[in-house]
Amino acid sequence: DAFREWQPELADTEFVLEGGKYICGWEIEKMSKSKHNVQNPDDLIEKYGADTLRIYEMFLGPIEQSKPWDTNGIEGVFRFIRKLWKLYFQNYEFAVSDEPPSE
Repeated sequence: DAFREWQPELADTEFVLEGGKYICGWEIEKMSKSKHNVQNPDDLIEKYGADTLRIYEMFLGPIEQSKPWDTNGIEGVFRFIRKLWKLYFQNYEFAVSDEPPSE
């Protein structure tokens, strides 16, 4: 009851307890210009690169499904691509060559 009195808009709210505790989850809502929660793809591409954004979107799943957008996921893909790039490109030179392997 104290929680309902804290915010007037919560007066008619029903709270579901799990094991006697209030559980707060993340609210997921659809991106919308009117809600001002849209991220401009141009800004993401400028910061992370187009390949990072493409790979992140592929990992999200089928395009027709609704899914939560999480910028932390883009960070993870960006770090993965950077590690992969460092395997092949070191000290401003490609680490891969046509020379036969050494023994």
